[in-house]
Amino acid sequence: MAEITQVFDSKEYAFSDINLMLGGVAIANITSVEYKETAKKTAIYGKSVYPVAIQRGQRSYSGTLKMLQSEYETLVRLCPNHDILSIQVDAVIVYGNP
Repeated sequence: MAEITQVFDSKEYAFSDINLMLGGVAIANITSVEYKETAKKTAIYGKSVYPVAIQRGQRSYSGTLKMLQSEYETLVRLCPNHDILSIQVDAVIVYGNP
C-alpha cells in the first residue's frame, strides 16, 4: 500500500545555520544533510472486501551526509579498525536561526 514520507533537506538553510554532531564530534565542513523517515500504510480487512481501517507500521530511516575530505578523514580515524562502514553513531542536527 502507500507510504508516508517525512524528508529533511539542508538546501533550504545556509550552512552557517546548521550544526552537526556525529558520534560526539562536531562536523564543521558539511556540504549537504538529508534524511528521510518512511512508514508503510496497510489496509486492515475484516470479513468484507472493503478495508475497515488503515494501520501504520514498518518504519524505515535513511539519509545522506556530504562533507569535505578533511572531515571524512577525521571520522575514519575515530572508527574501529579505521573502517567507516562499521561505524554506528547518533547524529544530532540543529538547524535554523538561533
